Amino acid sequence: MMRSAIIVLCLYCSPLLAIRCVAQVAPAATAAPVAASAPATPATKPRFWSTQWTFDGIDVAKLAARLSRIGIRLGLPLEGKVSVRFEVGVPWTSLTDAAAYRFDGTLTSPSLRVDNLQFDNLAARVTYRDGQVALNRLRANLITAQVGTPGVIEGSATAALVPRGDLTASLNIEDIALRPIMDLVMKVGASSTNTLVQGGKVSGNVQFAVPLDSISQIETYRLSGDVAGDALALRGLPPASLNINDISIRTRILNLGRLDLTAGESAAESIRLEGNATLPLDGSGPFHFNVQGDDIPTQSVAALLQSASGDTSPSDGFTWVQGKLDFQSTGSGRFSKSLQESQWDIHAAVASPGLRVAGVDLGVLEHDIQLTPSSLRIRPRRSVATLPNTVKIRELSCDYRIQPNAVQIDSLDAQMFGGRLQGSATIPSDGADMLLADVHFSQLRPTIRIPVAMTTAPDFNASISGEVKWQVPMASLAQPAAHLGTAELNVADMRLGDEELGQFHLALSAQAGEIDLRGEGEILDGTMRVNMVAEATAEDRWSDVLRRLRKYEIQLSDLSIRSVMFFAGTDRSDISGKISGAINGTTTPSLGSDGAQTQLELRVTDLRYRDMLVSRQTSASSVFDGRILTIDSLVGDYAGGTARANGRVELDRQNGAFQLRTDMTARVDRIDLRRGLFFVPMVSEQVDGKGSGTIRLSGTNYAIRVRGNVVGRQLVLANVALGTAHSGILVDADAMTQRWKLRLPTIVASVGGGSLEGELSVSSSHRGTRGVDLSSRWKTRRVDFFRLSDQLGQATSLATGEITGEMTLGGKSVRGIDDLAGRFRFRLGETRGGAVPGLVGVGQWLGPVSLATEKFDVGEAHGVIGNGVLTMDEFWLGSDAALIRADGQIFLRSQRMDIEALIATGDYRDLAFDLQRLAQRYLLRTLLPSSVILDVSELLRDRTLVVRILGRIDHPIVRLQTAETFREEAARFLIRESGRLIFTGAGVGVVGGISDGF
Repeated sequence: MMRSAIIVLCLYCSPLLAIRCVAQVAPAATAAPVAASAPATPATKPRFWSTQWTFDGIDVAKLAARLSRIGIRLGLPLEGKVSVRFEVGVPWTSLTDAAAYRFDGTLTSPSLRVDNLQFDNLAARVTYRDGQVALNRLRANLITAQVGTPGVIEGSATAALVPRGDLTASLNIEDIALRPIMDLVMKVGASSTNTLVQGGKVSGNVQFAVPLDSISQIETYRLSGDVAGDALALRGLPPASLNINDISIRTRILNLGRLDLTAGESAAESIRLEGNATLPLDGSGPFHFNVQGDDIPTQSVAALLQSASGDTSPSDGFTWVQGKLDFQSTGSGRFSKSLQESQWDIHAAVASPGLRVAGVDLGVLEHDIQLTPSSLRIRPRRSVATLPNTVKIRELSCDYRIQPNAVQIDSLDAQMFGGRLQGSATIPSDGADMLLADVHFSQLRPTIRIPVAMTTAPDFNASISGEVKWQVPMASLAQPAAHLGTAELNVADMRLGDEELGQFHLALSAQAGEIDLRGEGEILDGTMRVNMVAEATAEDRWSDVLRRLRKYEIQLSDLSIRSVMFFAGTDRSDISGKISGAINGTTTPSLGSDGAQTQLELRVTDLRYRDMLVSRQTSASSVFDGRILTIDSLVGDYAGGTARANGRVELDRQNGAFQLRTDMTARVDRIDLRRGLFFVPMVSEQVDGKGSGTIRLSGTNYAIRVRGNVVGRQLVLANVALGTAHSGILVDADAMTQRWKLRLPTIVASVGGGSLEGELSVSSSHRGTRGVDLSSRWKTRRVDFFRLSDQLGQATSLATGEITGEMTLGGKSVRGIDDLAGRFRFRLGETRGGAVPGLVGVGQWLGPVSLATEKFDVGEAHGVIGNGVLTMDEFWLGSDAALIRADGQIFLRSQRMDIEALIATGDYRDLAFDLQRLAQRYLLRTLLPSSVILDVSELLRDRTLVVRILGRIDHPIVRLQTAETFREEAARFLIRESGRLIFTGAGVGVVGGISDGF
């Protein structure tokens, strides 16, 4: 690899350099002896004049040019400066004989560039005798841009310059960058560009000899040595190490005594090749190899072969070959100038637990391979009768003949993938000759990995039978207009994963640029017909065929929506229905550009979510021209009502990327909300009623915005009847981030004979968890409790009253009622006691007073909601005959309650003075002394009841408590409401009672 550099170093010390220098420095001294030379006489031993030559910073490019003028051509571009310190012996009697000069001394250079090799700190001891230069104690640093630390070259070399003979060298190299050396070798050898070696370092020792006149011909070398490299960067492979021991070249034969290549970041994921080989360097002669590999990733090997061939396309394109392979191979024979005359006998054993080529599963490989000049045989290592089903290739045999301009395959017979393939072919070596194929196959059932939009790509398999008769000039494979032939395919029992797809028949023909594809079959639980005709020009490639369609027709009938969604990568087994229709056009549109139009007429029937009917029939008529999808009409019944839509979707290409813009208008009338919102289960499970509305949908790419107005009738939300409600609606959604937000800013509803107004916001959780973020505010006005309970299905003639007030309700990551939080404050009016759970049961302790029928004209309720519990901070009702105060908790999920209530009845006029005194003294106090609580308890002992209400709301249990259980809140309430106690009295003499008491 360093041969070019060694030549240059040797030539720097050539005595001819001294001749040119002497001619420039002392022309007179050299001219006289030449002019006085006598006629030729018998050779005598020359006499020498010794002198010291010292040159500092000589321009090496100028010296190389002067050398070329006297017949010494270096053949490499040189840049830099050199310095010499020579003791020169000038032959006085043989000045024109370059071989007669003598030189002894040193040559140095701080920086010397030879082609693309940069040498720093070069130094050598130079000796020149009898036309031969010797470099001893040679040392230099090799500098490259790719490697920060320079490599080191040490050794010695000789070159026979006059007359020209051999260059010999013995070198030790250490940490030499491999990439620039390979680039130079490729350039000097007039070979292709180096695409294999991208980096790395090598070390070792090399001894070689080569004629100077054939230094660029590797086959003329006589070489031996050992080379090792670590962290080599081979294109398409992980870091590699290489050891080549006992490498030699003799008589134009390359012998690799032992080669060991390992590439990989770990032992578990590595390529390892080892073996030996003998190869003729000039293409003719005997050869032999023995190579083996263990657990080799075939994708990396394919990338290695791609790089070795000079292909510079991205190596990850070799994802079509996957799996690991073990192999042992031996081969021997003799290469001749023509392949016809060559002989070889190659045997290999291969094993793999699973190999895929172009997505096709080749199954388990445990096979022997034999290749001779006339046949190829692949057979399993075990008896065919005992092979398991995992072995897909049972046997393959092929007889062929190598002709001057083609390989003739006379008989191909393969038993594979459960079927059989037979045929013949002609593969020409001249691009102008025809490639011919005549192949028949039956019941082949390969398994193919399909790259569809799924987390795990499913396997496709089918039973394939048919025949192919085809011909095309070898050089025109990529040109569809040059193809001529027919192909028939019968694809039966198609499956994608566990999904049955059906069967299909395809017929393809090509003639004079016309390509005709026809197909029909039962597929995706329906039927499909395809008819496509394209006219290709001579300049077209296969990628242009779709743009050359003259017409295409696709007819669909009753395709299963569930199967279509599965095939498209969306597994929605809960959605079913049928798709029918037609797709017609003259030329397929080019995405993002205006072009020929495609007409789509599609119809969806019997659309169901689980067992729930969503739509009996919906039809769509649209046109797509490559840039704009115009939906002229989308109309049908939907969720028991009707739906219609129209609009357009634009597809533009900007800076190489597609931009999607949507603008559509839709209207729904009287749809069943539970069915119509099936795609939002969290909402649909909590809502019932009929809905209508008009919306406009717009957006860019994955971001969608919906604006409009909606009306609901007979609405029930979370078991609360809302009657008729209407609101504006605003939805923002991003399909890329899967975030969305729904806002109903102006809700107005009729509830229980009153009104409900509010605003609601629901969005995807910002915490990235399941559930939704909820925020809402509500106002009620004169909602009749009896009518509300009737709507709730819990009506009773005793439950009457009106509710007016406000409530807030919301939460983060809400998944159920336990995640809600809020506050409420309501005023209660015209309320009968029967509306309050448990009060009916208190009548047994009140004698003639019946709270169930008592009408309370005023009251309040306020509290909080959180963690699935409604906590009443205070609930009170007041009437002419009674006063009720309660607090406690209602557990929303279980519908159970734990409430303590104070009930005050009777005539309080005789207590007016005491109550007035307590009110004046303590009403504004933040905390009541315990003595006051005891005073109130003692004062009202015979006029109040304290009860505890437990159990379910619909079947409460009432327990009487003692008056000693008065709490501060109850005492404060009684002091605050003392005026009402006196006012109520026994229900008569109200004004007098007040006057007497106060």
